[in-house]
Amino acid sequence: MENMDGDVMTKDIVIREFDTADRAAAARFAMEGMHLDRYVENAFERWIYEKYVIREALARSNYLIGAYRDDKLVGFLFGCFKGQPLPYRDSRFIFLQRLFKLLERLSPSSSRGDVYDAANRAMKASLRSEPDVELVFFAIDPACKGKGVGTKLLAAFERACAGMDMFLRTDDACTYQFYEHRGFMRAVERDVVMEGAKGAFTLKCMMYVKHVDA
Repeated sequence: MENMDGDVMTKDIVIREFDTADRAAAARFAMEGMHLDRYVENAFERWIYEKYVIREALARSNYLIGAYRDDKLVGFLFGCFKGQPLPYRDSRFIFLQRLFKLLERLSPSSSRGDVYDAANRAMKASLRSEPDVELVFFAIDPACKGKGVGTKLLAAFERACAGMDMFLRTDDACTYQFYEHRGFMRAVERDVVMEGAKGAFTLKCMMYVKHVDA
């Protein structure tokens, strides 16, 4: 999930609660950083997919922070603490999820989401124990790459996760090296064949884990 950055910190970035009014900008960051355009064939599909991607992540999250510069969103991180309520898992946010799934079933590449989700479920099931918290969704504005935005977001999240075990799902279309440089260990991986707008391709799905020191 994630277009990450380097280690150079910027002093004008404020980390605060994510404003859901910024979800369209967050979706654009994810579409570009995670190369999700490969799954859509036209502008309408992209419009639907952008809305689906961000709402699907919101529905699975109960911890939301954003990085803001002059009140403009430049990055975000969604997490989920096990056993806590999911405030965005309601009809307002799942309608477009259902619409997208319906459109996806009518598409020639209708199995792509099922294949990816099945790989992630299998990887999670292979873990010895379920971690306390999941890093659900994480992306920055591509224009801010190398400015320390991702580093500041992850540091804020880890402060909230002190003493806990964390996991995340990602793939090799994302900058997974960011996690490896920050103490995450690759626990399991699986190769899946995905159907994109321009044909099939192989994607390596990976699951990372980390114990966050107290």
